[in-house]
Amino acid sequence: MPGENLRDRLKSVYTEVNLNRISTRVIEAYRKKNFAYISTLHRKINADQYQEEQKINKIFAGLILMYHPDRLGSYHREIEAAKEDRQLEKYTHIFITLENLDLEVREESRFEPDFMYTPQEEFGLEETDYDYIIDEDENFEHDFYEEPSYMESHDFITTLTINEYGHNRFDIPRRDLENLTGLLDMSGQGIDDLNGIDACVNLTGLDLSDNDLSDISDLGYLTMLEELYLSGNIIVSVDGLMLLDKLKKLDLSFNSLDDISPLIGLPQLAFLNIIGNAVPSEQIDKLKKQGVVVIS
Repeated sequence: MPGENLRDRLKSVYTEVNLNRISTRVIEAYRKKNFAYISTLHRKINADQYQEEQKINKIFAGLILMYHPDRLGSYHREIEAAKEDRQLEKYTHIFITLENLDLEVREESRFEPDFMYTPQEEFGLEETDYDYIIDEDENFEHDFYEEPSYMESHDFITTLTINEYGHNRFDIPRRDLENLTGLLDMSGQGIDDLNGIDACVNLTGLDLSDNDLSDISDLGYLTMLEELYLSGNIIVSVDGLMLLDKLKKLDLSFNSLDDISPLIGLPQLAFLNIIGNAVPSEQIDKLKKQGVVVIS
């Protein structure tokens, strides 16, 4: 029968032990913020495919959903039902994963030159000259740099407007915000206020990771969201997410949460990352009983 040899090999490696080993290793790397390891493993698994650039939170969620032990039964049923090698090949990624699981990959430190010029050496300036420069030709004083006033605000709408137009002399029209669809990436931009986000009602994905958010109540207006990434903020409450009935993937890792009860009962939720929060085990257990893959 076609595929029997490959079928047997796949069934022998898709075991609870192997899936536990893989998911544990990936979770451990995420907890330690060894994101280079996770990215490298993802690239090796997908080396023969076109890879659209993805953020680490999406890669992590994808790996966990792929190798969570709860998937064992599904994998065996799908492998058994496959009729030919071509259908079985899509499950062979686990061979590459197991082969590369123990890679030693660490985050690279930022480059620092072996030597640095001081202002005195580079320009012949004295310490008293640092506050301003005299332009001898025009004979006027000016500051080295004055930050534009539009950069002082770090709310959502201002940041989005600057990203879009390079300034915030006028706001993006509300109708344009309502027309935004798909995934909007606003990660790592110092946003501390979600002013204006309530208009983005047609987004299905939103990445607000690595900002300065504490209040996310306005996200409750975005009822079309299926993916939401909020890692690395200072969030203390998820009450605003309790109406997001279409939400499937949610990343709340590295925040300040001790209560996620508003998420219990979200009908579509399949993946929840709460690493780095002090969430009660009974709430985690309730979500798991609903079939949610909870990473804590």
